[in-house]
Amino acid sequence: VDAATSQAQALGVKGKDMSIPAEQLVELRDLKASTNLNMLQCYMKQDPSKLPKALASATEALRHRETSKGYFKRGQCHLLREDIDGARQDFERARELDTDSVMQKAIESELAKVVQMERRQEQKQKKAFGNMFKA
Repeated sequence: VDAATSQAQALGVKGKDMSIPAEQLVELRDLKASTNLNMLQCYMKQDPSKLPKALASATEALRHRETSKGYFKRGQCHLLREDIDGARQDFERARELDTDSVMQKAIESELAKVVQMERRQEQKQKKAFGNMFKA
């Protein structure tokens, strides 16, 4: 049983065609998003083989509720997987959604890591291909 189903069952929602009262729908979505963000944190603290599960949890959390924290955490996951483009996109989206100056500083710090990673990658490419065209 996945986390979202467990949360729905905890709210007393059963069956395939779950009819959820409107007032509980927002609460259920928030619980699903929160649960998936917590799962993301757990996966990220484990070994690197769990990063695909962490990424999936972050994506699922964002499917339920778009938050700067969700994009920030997924960006960190992308960064650990050395997915520069994915990290940059998520950190920039987190920056767009966020209004907290403390979080903005953390986002800028992570974007600086993305830039450093890009520079290292460019240097590796120059080194690898630099001698290719010399005669």
